[in-house]
Amino acid sequence: MTLILYCVIIKNGRDKMFEIQNTQQIVSVYNEYMVLDFPKDELKPLAHILAMVEDGTCTFYALRQNEEVLSYFSVCQNSEGLLVDYLAVNEKYRGQGI
Repeated sequence: MTLILYCVIIKNGRDKMFEIQNTQQIVSVYNEYMVLDFPKDELKPLAHILAMVEDGTCTFYALRQNEEVLSYFSVCQNSEGLLVDYLAVNEKYRGQGI
């Protein structure tokens, strides 16, 4: 099964798209946002997330504006289905319709 996920946000006449993140971008999001957005006991180790991305069971997305992360999430897939994991909006933009 192949999943193609396309997410677009249209606000104030401008569209923004969630983009698949590379390893360096995932590390940055993890260290700058995820460690603040999720309790330590709920956050998988970075090495585990990167391994899942590497083996294709997880894809990581972020919505950026001028390199600043506005929101992010990951989608993990196995034989039983899909899991939207680690969905969060940058604290500065919460409550603003993102």
